[in-house]
Amino acid sequence: MAVGTALTDTDDEDEGRWYSYPLVGVKATLGLKLAQSVGGCELSFEVFGSADDVLAAQIKLARDMAAKYVIISRLV
Repeated sequence: MAVGTALTDTDDEDEGRWYSYPLVGVKATLGLKLAQSVGGCELSFEVFGSADDVLAAQIKLARDMAAKYVIISRLV
């Protein structure tokens, strides 16, 4: 639900329309950015910063979720 809500107005071809979320670790915070492909079913994701072990695990989880996430087109 949270990912679907965050992705509604994103566009992976427009840098200003990516959804940003902080991944907070013990010693550092990373930036996670998500966006869907307009007209497609792909989910793009970028991570910025240096990861400690806690953040590395969160990145792997986000990657696994992105690989399994299905975007269903909502016709209005």
